[in-house]
Amino acid sequence: MSEKAAHTAEHVFAGALSKIVPGLRVHKVELGASNSVTLEIESLDWDTALKAEIVTNNIIAEGRAVRVHTFRNLDEAKGRFEGLRSREDRIVGDVRVVEIDGFDYAACTGEHVQNTKECSFFLISGLSESGGTVKVEFLVGEKARNRALEMCSTCFKAAKVLATNVENLEKAAEKAKLECYVLRGKLMDATDEVLKRIQPLERDSFRVYQAFLRGADKGTVMERAGRIIEKDDRAVTIFAIQEKGFSHIIMARGKGLPFDCRRVLEDALRGKGFKGGGKADFASGIIQSEECEKDIESITESLRF
Repeated sequence: MSEKAAHTAEHVFAGALSKIVPGLRVHKVELGASNSVTLEIESLDWDTALKAEIVTNNIIAEGRAVRVHTFRNLDEAKGRFEGLRSREDRIVGDVRVVEIDGFDYAACTGEHVQNTKECSFFLISGLSESGGTVKVEFLVGEKARNRALEMCSTCFKAAKVLATNVENLEKAAEKAKLECYVLRGKLMDATDEVLKRIQPLERDSFRVYQAFLRGADKGTVMERAGRIIEKDDRAVTIFAIQEKGFSHIIMARGKGLPFDCRRVLEDALRGKGFKGGGKADFASGIIQSEECEKDIESITESLRF
């Protein structure tokens, strides 16, 4: 679909939305490999966007004529078209107005198709908010139709996963999200309780806190490791969290110890395909193994300085 068609469809959409959101201003339009219009509004919910999207496709299907008019100045253009959409701060001299027959009138210097039917179909593909603006990504024509079918298929698949129908998909997703939130909270509490019970292993010049955990909350483990080394500058923490098919390894050391945690993990776990990063005093990564209790022991034994 041509940029002319995408630009025309953007005009129809902006016109439709401005009838729902009075005073709407278009900040920027980007056309090409991806199409978007950035609007000067704080937020835009999907229900409101859908209303404008439906009107947009109705106008496209009606086959409204698209006309271009030129005026000597903005006042003359406003006198001809009541409700003209324009950025007065960007207009100097002659004014070019694009008219969607009986629906929308906007000052614009871009190229457009001659009839809205040439746009074929309009679909919003994304919404994002930033700094008092909303960016609306969209597709036009065959790409829009194909994407709409893909999204429809995804909705049915998601409904099947959640054991519901498409009509109740949003409620089912919200319920699942809430349940996950509650379960995550319980997992965090349980993980913290286990970590609190760990007693350090005394070495000549440092203390090691080590644990092999199954299905623990990674964020809680990392937070606990941070608290331990903050309170004790001679402490070392080596924690492993077993997951299905892999394990997280988390290592930290107090500021009173000289070794580099990243290098220790890389040297000790290179044969396990270790991938990770971090800083000298706090590093973490993943190994492709569920059984790493011996690795924790070998890391501890390698700490000689």
